Amino acid sequence: MAKQMAETVSIIDYVSHAFWEKYDSLIPYKFPDEVYDKLVKNSAVYLDHPAVYIRSNCRDSIEIRLAAQTTNEANPLDSIRYYARRVINPSLDFTLGAVLKLGLWEPEVGFWHLAEYINYFGCHEIPFEKWVGLDINLPNEQLPFDSSRAPPFPVNKLVDLRQLKWAGHRKQLVESWLPFTPSFLDSLTSIDLTCNLALLDCSYILFYARNVKDFTLRKIRRDLASDSVFGFSLPTYGIQRPCLESLTLESEDDIAPLLEPFHFTSLRSVTFNLQYPRVSSLHGLLFWKTIETVIMEEYIPYNDMQGIRSLCRPETGFFHKDVNSRYPPKPYTGGIAENDDDGEE
Repeated sequence: MAKQMAETVSIIDYVSHAFWEKYDSLIPYKFPDEVYDKLVKNSAVYLDHPAVYIRSNCRDSIEIRLAAQTTNEANPLDSIRYYARRVINPSLDFTLGAVLKLGLWEPEVGFWHLAEYINYFGCHEIPFEKWVGLDINLPNEQLPFDSSRAPPFPVNKLVDLRQLKWAGHRKQLVESWLPFTPSFLDSLTSIDLTCNLALLDCSYILFYARNVKDFTLRKIRRDLASDSVFGFSLPTYGIQRPCLESLTLESEDDIAPLLEPFHFTSLRSVTFNLQYPRVSSLHGLLFWKTIETVIMEEYIPYNDMQGIRSLCRPETGFFHKDVNSRYPPKPYTGGIAENDDDGEE
């Protein structure tokens, strides 16, 4: 017990400001590996600050979350600097997460400061060129944005960015310090969007994300068909997208017009949550012969599913996934999923 208490005290000493002020010359950059392992093996390490809340549970990522607004004179960038230099290993590929919640800041102010903190991190701590992933979590509410007052955000420096996870209001795809421009989308190999979009907006992303391997969108809304944020229309059919391997879509609209113009030669897995009555329009899609796994997250009538099944290879796996279940997908049984057995009555 005494030994465990000593180890605990030792670990606490490592994360105290007093320790770093005293021993900064001895350990100039980061936690020793063995201490870091003890800190994050079962839980995350936290630093709290009146303006920012910072979290990391590994040495190659950090999350910046805006906390309550304050009049404290302390500079929140000091917390970012302190945390980055003590926990993050600069030799590893880096992923940054950023979260903005409403009710803590005025929306425009919070949106502006979030960009400021991210920009500071890339300019002064971990260079943008080292970033391989971004995880942006914004409110599902349109945020005011004035491009003339926006802080600089060098998207062109994200030369190795491959993974993007993004949640927010669709207007922020264009009215933002991180707009979804063709050049930004072109380098991404994994895109995971939680955002209500029109069908043509999804077409825009698939058209310009030429190297994407895994694409997820939740969700396409039928009532937004006349309100596309990108103002995009597909120029032609037969568009080659040989990189896409996995496609996940949730949609209230018919996705056949979205997928028909593309030729996905490497597509092997599709997961669909289709909330409209007609599935027969999917029968004309060209990729069924190469598909290895089909997962449906909603009930599909037996005849519709059999029609799709007839277009696939005999060995293609068909599964039904209850989106409210913690269990893996089950073999498809004519559109009806068996009840989960939780062992409870």
